[in-house]
Amino acid sequence: MSGRSLSSSPEGIQKAKRALIRYSLTQKALAEDLGITRQPIGKFFTGKPVDRNLFVQICDRLDLEWEEIVAEPATEPELNQDNRIDKLLRS
Repeated sequence: MSGRSLSSSPEGIQKAKRALIRYSLTQKALAEDLGITRQPIGKFFTGKPVDRNLFVQICDRLDLEWEEIVAEPATEPELNQDNRIDKLLRS
């Protein structure tokens, strides 16, 4: 995932769905409120990457903290580039 986009975690998606119900909104109505198409809303609710700014706007509209909704990025093992090259050379 690039730095310009964020994805919802499974737990975040559930919180967002509850917020939709709490505010009596549909995904379509949420998109209309934000002045965007429904496509990024659909991506948000399926955990696919969404532009960072839209992600935050969606969370704000649903009165959610985006930091609690976002999926943690996958982490790589603690190897820097030099260690990878050394391992390749020793193989």
